[in-house]
Amino acid sequence: MPATAARLLGSLVSPRSSGGSRRSARRTVSPATCRPGLHRGVGVSESNKQLAERVWNEYFNGRDLTVLDQLFAEDVVNHGLRGEPSGHEALQEVLQILERGFPDFRMEVLETCASGDRVFQRTIFCGTHLGEFYGLPASGRRVREPQMHMFRIEDGRISEIWAVRHELDTVRALGGRIVPG
Repeated sequence: MPATAARLLGSLVSPRSSGGSRRSARRTVSPATCRPGLHRGVGVSESNKQLAERVWNEYFNGRDLTVLDQLFAEDVVNHGLRGEPSGHEALQEVLQILERGFPDFRMEVLETCASGDRVFQRTIFCGTHLGEFYGLPASGRRVREPQMHMFRIEDGRISEIWAVRHELDTVRALGGRIVPG
């Protein structure tokens, strides 16, 4: 497994043993009000929202590596990854990991809101677990994982990425368990 991939989930994932705990700690967070069609803030840029849509439509769903330079700054920082690896190589590795584990994966954008140089999106990751994913062997299970993403746009390209995912629920759904420590 590549070094960046190992940092993504660290040592949290291992195959679930029988009798493993399914207890899940959940926190409720009150999100800011954001409905489809509601875009607040001064200087909201329609082009920023279109750029964020292209990330999913062309790069992730379209698997088009040629758009990296158009969409992302050379030194883009993905704050959602452990160790915050940066640059195009780290983004390519994320796409490769997802393709290996979920060859049919898609990102569905449910909502897009923008304010200034930030774009916020509520998405759903969907895919069938047909290959190894962070040490978990293929299970054939279908996954639907809600996610939230925020992009910072600078000079017409994405310079920073933040994401909130339900990774632990996904790991459990794939037959993994959380290893304490």
